[in-house]
Formats: sequence, C-alpha cells, structure tokens
Amino acid sequence: MLLTSCTIEEIHQVFLPNQPRFRANQLWQALYHQEITSIDELHVWPQALRQSFSQSNLFSSKVVKTLHEGKQAKLVIELHDHTKVETVLLVDKNDRKTACLSSQVGCAMACSFCKTGTLGLTRNLEAGEIIEQLLFLRKNYGAIDNVVFMGMGEPTANLSAVLKSIALLGEKESLHMSPRRFTISTCGISSGIRRIADENPHIGLAFSLVTADDTKRPELMPSAKKNPLPALKEALLYYQQKGGRRITLEVALLPSYNNTRVDAQKIAMFAKGLDYIVNIIPWNPVEGLPYRRPTELEVAEFGQWLEEAGVSATRRYRRAANIAGACGQLGEG
Repeated sequence: MLLTSCTIEEIHQVFLPNQPRFRANQLWQALYHQEITSIDELHVWPQALRQSFSQSNLFSSKVVKTLHEGKQAKLVIELHDHTKVETVLLVDKNDRKTACLSSQVGCAMACSFCKTGTLGLTRNLEAGEIIEQLLFLRKNYGAIDNVVFMGMGEPTANLSAVLKSIALLGEKESLHMSPRRFTISTCGISSGIRRIADENPHIGLAFSLVTADDTKRPELMPSAKKNPLPALKEALLYYQQKGGRRITLEVALLPSYNNTRVDAQKIAMFAKGLDYIVNIIPWNPVEGLPYRRPTELEVAEFGQWLEEAGVSATRRYRRAANIAGACGQLGEG
C-alpha cells in the first residue's frame, strides 16, 4: 500500500500500529505540506523510528523530465514499476493554475485522434499515484486552483482510485480541496457517469462528445459502440438530476470528419434539455495520425454554425502544445 493512498487512520493502523496517533499526523503533514521526500528528513520523528519505518521514501514515484512552454509545464513521472505517466500544469491569463492529471498508464479507449489512445492500456493508477502528480506540481509551482482529469487514461475506467484521490485531497488535514474544484473528463462511459452522479455529483463533468452523429462516433471512438448517444444522454441527465453542475461538451474539431453545418445542428439536438456549454477544441497535431489542425476560419465557421443552431459554445485556446502537453498529445514523452 502506498503512503499517499492512505488516510491518516490507515497510516496509523498499517504503518504505525504501535505508535501514538500523532505520529501518523506528523507523517501526513510531511506528505502534503513539507518539502521533504524521505523519512530521513522527518526530523520530528526520533531517529529510531525513522530507521525502523518500513518505507524510506514518502513518494512511490519521481519526476524524470520537466518541459516548459512559458508558464505551462509538463512533468514526465516514473512510477515504482518504471512505467511512466505525464501530468500538465496549465496557467491561464489570470494566473489561475490547473493541474491536468492522468488516471491510467496508457488508455484502452483507442480514440483515433488521441496519442494516448495509440499506446494501449498498461495499468490503472492507484489513488496515491494520482495524488503524487498533484503534489509534484504543487511543490514546484505553488498552490493549484483546479484539477482536471484530462491526462492519460479514461478516468471512469479507474473511477474507484479517482474518487478516492479526490476524497483524500478534500480532507481538512491534507489540501482541503472542495469537490467543485475537480472535473472528470470522460469519452463517454454511461455507467461511470451514473456512478459519479450517485457518489459525488458536485464533481464537475466534461463529456468528450466529438460528434453527435451516432454512425460516425464509433469510427472515431470505439467505446461508442457499447455506449450509444441515447444512453449517454440519459446518463448526463441523471447526473444533473442528482445535483450535478453544468456539463462541458467537448468537441475536438477534425476537419472533414465533424466540422460541417449538419454536425453543428446534431450537437444542438443532442444538447437539448441539458445545462451545458460546448467547448470547441481545435485538434492538436500528433505525428502519425491522419488528421490536420483546423484553420482559424474553420474554427470560427463551426462556432458560427453552433451559434445559429442555438448552442452556447467557447473555444479552447492552445496551451502546452509545443511540449506535447495539450489535449490528445500526452504520451509523446
């Protein structure tokens, strides 16, 4: 069991059963609030306890590569089994910092326009491995305002670990982060959306719609074969009925695939009845994939068609693309 996957009580019971509980509190404080990485540096513990403790490192993973593009950053993190994930810091014009976290090593969803989807799935991350990504960003770049699960992997395919990481980060003694500061992005797994609604509907939800054409969608996103749009619409409505927030419908814009006036009209029909905002994401280039980035004119034209169809839409501006840290690019290294 990873230290960062544990509650204070679990640390006490599993790692420090013969010690007073305040020792577990001291270790918890070190994990979340101190600039140390090993037990040897935990000087509030007596030397004998430090030497006898079963784990010498506080973290199971380590940063092996850091890339920067202005204020944006990407960390390549090596896990205990030598597999790697990537996490990204995104900073907006108001200097708000968003951590983009990975939930899996690779991804099984095989979306045709996504670099991570070409890698296949190696394994799920543990809750602690998710938390360590955020802690590395925090230690290097300061307090984080929001967290999005839009990194490597499909979060709803590893939902137990994702929800546990959110719960741990919400603990008063850790970072005390409200669920409203988290957003889970999914390619569209109906059961996962319903589980979020049941367990914590205050978590934000982003749905990678891409296209509202149920014949084209499975060609771009194989998971759509088992998750057709009518079932996904029902799951999204259920999320909002349970108290969920406004949903972001993400549309990775792929010229010649999903950028016609008819595509815009179908999005309008799908979105009817939802509290939503459409986020247009001009496709970010990935070597070897058969797509091209839309021109500014194509993006503006599609936005105009959405507006004419009565759709509220925004455009995602490109950040971290030059360090392969933008949407769809993770896994480039």
